[in-house]
Amino acid sequence: MKVLKLIIVLTAIILTSCQTALQVAQCPLKTLNYTNNESIEFIGFKNLNRNNILAKDYGVELERTGMASNMQNYYMGVFSLQELATYKSNKRYIAFVDVIKHQFSNNDAIEDNSAMHLAGWITAALSGFSLVPIYVPLICCSDRNKCLMTLRGSYVLYIYDTQTKEIVINLPMEIDVQEKYTGQFFHKSTDKIAVQERYRNMLYNLWTEYFMKASRFLTENN
Repeated sequence: MKVLKLIIVLTAIILTSCQTALQVAQCPLKTLNYTNNESIEFIGFKNLNRNNILAKDYGVELERTGMASNMQNYYMGVFSLQELATYKSNKRYIAFVDVIKHQFSNNDAIEDNSAMHLAGWITAALSGFSLVPIYVPLICCSDRNKCLMTLRGSYVLYIYDTQTKEIVINLPMEIDVQEKYTGQFFHKSTDKIAVQERYRNMLYNLWTEYFMKASRFLTENN
């Protein structure tokens, strides 16, 4: 019995070593040339959970760069034109992002061989875990230690004019990123914050690029 327990423990250690932590390169926030616009207030994202890991602090970034004042965590409405018409703001323009589609996901099994994995465990069970040289390689080889990270989204930036009571700008924005890595997102040593930061910054760069275009348009036409 002690030998069997030892074999099982050694098997678990070996199988754990078949996987490695996921490591990603940093995606820095772009340095953009823009003019501070003190006439815009950002109220958040329509059709997206306010606690979304990638979007929840975007208003903070806009305010930090001087592109808009941040009211993302205070606006509790539904982003309708009727509601915006009665919304109390000390800014002329109200900005928000309508989320048409948003996907941020990981797949640690993108290249795994499920049939080989099952065969390895069946061999282990039928042999009483004695055929280590056979079932361990089967299980290890079935896990290719690859991860697919996906960030896809369709968004529209809206700017509402509180004086004319109408939408004056709407800019569609798209992102479609799929990256395959060696390593596992759910490995205990993966720096998940660093992974999320990479894709968050991709989104920030996209949104801010279009926000800057909108801000310039408003500055040039007023």
